[in-house]
Amino acid sequence: MTYDAVARPPAPVSPAPTPPPAAVHDGAPVDGAPVDGAPVDGAPVDALVAAHDAERFRALAHRVVDRLADHLADADAGPVVPALSPRDAVARVGAVPRRPDADADAAVLAAVDDAIATATRLHHRGFVGHQVATPLPAAALVDLVTALLNNGMAIFEMGKGATALE
Repeated sequence: MTYDAVARPPAPVSPAPTPPPAAVHDGAPVDGAPVDGAPVDGAPVDALVAAHDAERFRALAHRVVDRLADHLADADAGPVVPALSPRDAVARVGAVPRRPDADADAAVLAAVDDAIATATRLHHRGFVGHQVATPLPAAALVDLVTALLNNGMAIFEMGKGATALE
């Protein structure tokens, strides 16, 4: 029996839906009507558009993947487990710029570099195992896809492809 063949109770009668708020772009509503609380200079909209820019993402992703590939190529360099106390780890994370005016790409790359520098080197030939397995690089790429799409796998309807991949 398919999901669509399951008998469903009749839908409850509800009041008429409330119309959605008017769309706003660059501080002005799309339909021309005034909207209370609309951004004056468009900065929130512009920041959101910039954060989702496909070409910027592509360029940054290439730089991140290059760093990860370099990590794989140099997996045997250095100790399997870096000497880093919990206090030092917290201090390193606190040093990552979090200001809205900080160069976001530079902050991402700094965080990637720091994560690599402080990671347990699971791909090191001297790593004999712990509580996790050595991840396959191709599996990490699939994880990148599911993370960007953010289709939760708790319910099939939300993450059909990701659920099947898992």
